[in-house]
Amino acid sequence: MGKYKKIYILNIFLLIIGIACQAPNVEASNNTELIIFAAASLKEPFEEIIREFSENHPHTSIKSNYAGSQKLLMQIQHGGYADIFASADMNQTSQLLISEMTLDIPEIFSENSLSIIVNNRQKERIQSYSDLTDENLKIVLGHPGVPIGMHSNTLINNISQDLQHVNPLFKQQIYNNVVSYENSVKSVIMKVVIGEADAGVVYQSDLTINDVVKFTYQLPIKDRLNVIASYPVTVLKQSKNPINSKEFIEFLRSEPGSAILQNHGFTN
Repeated sequence: MGKYKKIYILNIFLLIIGIACQAPNVEASNNTELIIFAAASLKEPFEEIIREFSENHPHTSIKSNYAGSQKLLMQIQHGGYADIFASADMNQTSQLLISEMTLDIPEIFSENSLSIIVNNRQKERIQSYSDLTDENLKIVLGHPGVPIGMHSNTLINNISQDLQHVNPLFKQQIYNNVVSYENSVKSVIMKVVIGEADAGVVYQSDLTINDVVKFTYQLPIKDRLNVIASYPVTVLKQSKNPINSKEFIEFLRSEPGSAILQNHGFTN
């Protein structure tokens, strides 16, 4: 009996070791991955927010995809996988809500205003938005189908109405000078920074980008004429990790998350 008892004890010992060796695999299985689709204008603050969130959630890895909100919407509608969608306008998230593709009602987490940036080489020529009507100027705007384009058109309409008694042709002259319509605000920025365009309409938050600071200057816009862009965020119904997704949104709306957004020119 002593022999069999020893064999029995040995088997129990080996079983315990086997379970212990498998423990890391069990822990690894708790790792989750979040995929975030976010408007191009959110790239800089979101990269910082993701880093801070990841420090407190070491078992959650995050991949991000930044592009024009309309492009991201189309990717989701055509089967692209994402857990979270953060847009630069309510229109895109509203479409997903109507299509029952969101887990909850989208929440506004931040706001932004617009800015007109001009390449530094035009400092003597362009000092106010009235100068943007001069012939042979090159203006770049966002495509009307993306939020920055839609907001830009609203801004131009507001300024045009304000200058109606001074220059009733302001709006027409501005659009005569438009050389391209871009699918994201980052493309608008790039063309003005490298001098391919003389001026463009971007977000106030973009003024914190190094190349914008270095190669462009800002034209003043009256507060009553400016446009406020609201940024909604939502967890998508297809998310495989809704709990982790909601935790990220909670952090995004928290004091540390809001502080990062404010440091990048957004308002809450």
